[in-house]
Amino acid sequence: MDINTIFQQLRRERHLSQSQVSTGIISVSTLSRFEAGKTSLSAVTLVALLNRMQADWSEFVPSKAGGSANRVQLVRKMIVERAKDPLVSLLKYLEHEDTLSPQFVWLCKLVLMAEFNMSFSDKEEVIQAAMAHLYQQEYWPLVSLEICSQLVLLTPLTSLPTLLSTNARQGALRKHDINFTPYAISNQLRGVLRLLRENPDHSEPAQHAFGELANIEPQQYEDEFAICLTRELLGNTSKGACPLDFSAIANIFNTCLILGSADFLRSWVPLMAPIMRQQGFTTDLFVVQDFYSDYA
Repeated sequence: MDINTIFQQLRRERHLSQSQVSTGIISVSTLSRFEAGKTSLSAVTLVALLNRMQADWSEFVPSKAGGSANRVQLVRKMIVERAKDPLVSLLKYLEHEDTLSPQFVWLCKLVLMAEFNMSFSDKEEVIQAAMAHLYQQEYWPLVSLEICSQLVLLTPLTSLPTLLSTNARQGALRKHDINFTPYAISNQLRGVLRLLRENPDHSEPAQHAFGELANIEPQQYEDEFAICLTRELLGNTSKGACPLDFSAIANIFNTCLILGSADFLRSWVPLMAPIMRQQGFTTDLFVVQDFYSDYA
């Protein structure tokens, strides 16, 4: 991907308009032409725009294997596109690059294990080394956040609460960083949901991990939806013999269906559906089995 394509992707991830990003720096039409690849920007202008978006410079650091896209961006793209073979090729390349930090090798292996069900003989060593690396860092860059995202799916359940506490501290540390915060929130919620799915009768660790989100303010409505849905699922687990309440869950999902938020639904329904089935989720707002079939 070229710089203009990466820039446009980062702007859209933050739900910022071209006008919001460009005002006082360049004209909207110039930014539009830049994102379309029809013009270039000076380094001074590009820096000003990135600072306004609070974009991490690592997004634009070139790599031999990835061309204009840096390695984190490249791996994320492969996950979205389900590009297993190119990711395997990238891993082989990285393993033979003498000057490379091992964290990118860990990242590729973790993604292949978590997202593509590949097995490696050094699986446990990779997980332990990556976990230790995260715990030793005072300030996570984006590659560490991506490593955490995969470890949330792979680390033993007994270690997951500690990992989530570390993630929450990093999120609170960088709570005003609109490039970092959504991923920290997503990692935390994915971990909470995994705790609920795999140990539904012991929800205290999940409740604690969810409570640690209090210091991270959501900046996107998708994050608020995911937080509300997780809160409702947690609330149902603590009701014991009392009737469960699915009204808020049904209303949020119905709103997403009406808005056509397919990406959000495909991201979160698979993580929440097993818990919803355990709780016996029902609603008159939409056909539940069709909903599971379409998104879970």
